[in-house]
Amino acid sequence: MSGPVVLFAGGGTGGHLLPGVAAAERIRALAPGARVLFATTDRDEAGAWGGSAEGDRLPVASPRLPRGPREVPSFLGGFASSLAGSLGALRRNSVDAVVGLGGYGSVGPALAALATGRTAVVLEANVVPGAANRLLARLGATAAVSFEETGRLLPGERAVHTGNPLRSSVLAKRRDPASFGLDGSSPVLAVVGGSLGARGLNDRIAAFLPRIAAAGAQLLWVTGPGDSDRLGEAARRAGVRAAVLPFCRDMAALYGTADLLLARAGGGTVAEVAALGVAAVFVPYPHHADRQQARNAGVLADRGAARVVEEEDLTEERFRALVLPLLLDAGERERMAAAARSFGRPDAADRVARLVLDRIHPSRPAAAAAKEP
Repeated sequence: MSGPVVLFAGGGTGGHLLPGVAAAERIRALAPGARVLFATTDRDEAGAWGGSAEGDRLPVASPRLPRGPREVPSFLGGFASSLAGSLGALRRNSVDAVVGLGGYGSVGPALAALATGRTAVVLEANVVPGAANRLLARLGATAAVSFEETGRLLPGERAVHTGNPLRSSVLAKRRDPASFGLDGSSPVLAVVGGSLGARGLNDRIAAFLPRIAAAGAQLLWVTGPGDSDRLGEAARRAGVRAAVLPFCRDMAALYGTADLLLARAGGGTVAEVAALGVAAVFVPYPHHADRQQARNAGVLADRGAARVVEEEDLTEERFRALVLPLLLDAGERERMAAAARSFGRPDAADRVARLVLDRIHPSRPAAAAAKEP
């Protein structure tokens, strides 16, 4: 008997796509005959994270929300095209389940699944669910949520607290400063702005480089595309030993090498910090209307597992008073890391995979469908 066919749809950033990659990895392990398809955005295909998705690609239209009344007709036409294309793709490929990765690229395929009696599961990495996932949960999709608090923001019994799926390669945390050209004797501050980078955070770190040099610290800096050359030169001029990268493919080594992480608070980053036990200072993205990242960071901060600083408050004085002391205080960092681990769900990918497979074959639970690898 052939295995199930699962379509992962949506994306737009690494934070959207990579949890799907992690869940697909476990579906293949639990159901060896499974076929995995990805309907992703142009941004995913062009981004450095896009190559992580192993599976056949399907083109599915992803219309953007209208920015005014004049754009409504074109949006409706694009959405109708997306839904029709999705219905055809599900039929031609004998898809059993659609897993929505967030964003409007997930809506057409997930709606097509619901309309034809197929399984639809959406992955929600943030405390506050996105508009697409709220819509799909209201229409009958199951939401696999990273934070228990999210269940109170979704209708009925639609939310299952699985945690945010993480790839096995990320979970294999190891200390390896040499792979980044750093030494093993000086503390390492890792700065990560997400797969697309964070200009506001990058500009502040650039201003703090003399402080980092004076503290004798090293810098592992993931800048996002387009900024790495400029900021690498700035670090060199300031006398900071630094690895400055546009994108990091080996996050297990980054988390293992970092003594302290300074980062945005996307759902994926917060889940990785918790699962791996990393001391972190979060600087939430300031322009989300629903304060999405601040809510994510607050869950760990309330448990003593992280510190949170708003971007506008991250002055040189605050950096000197908060970040640098933490970087040099191994005992406090370990306490924070232990608190983070108590919240983490390193088995989230397995939970999501089993949820999807159980929804496809409710009479044959995934636990019995295959032996653990």
